[in-house]
Amino acid sequence: MIAIEFFEKLPSELSKKMEDGLLEYERKHDIDVNFKRFSFVLREEQEVVGILNAFHSYNCIHIEDLWVDRTVGIVVKGVEKS
Repeated sequence: MIAIEFFEKLPSELSKKMEDGLLEYERKHDIDVNFKRFSFVLREEQEVVGILNAFHSYNCIHIEDLWVDRTVGIVVKGVEKS
């Protein structure tokens, strides 16, 4: 019988089992995940006024969190392609 369980936080041994299975599949099928986490910190003088947390995988960037202090006035301009 198959059962579905709910976890608010996956136990480390289950997380490792999933990671090992995914890595095995990726190696077998010549998939380059290239997973990397990174962050940008926006400072005005020395004060932190914004933070962006993201990760890169499969040649895509995934933004997880973006925070900008409400007192900061930021104007984002469009990028023109040549």
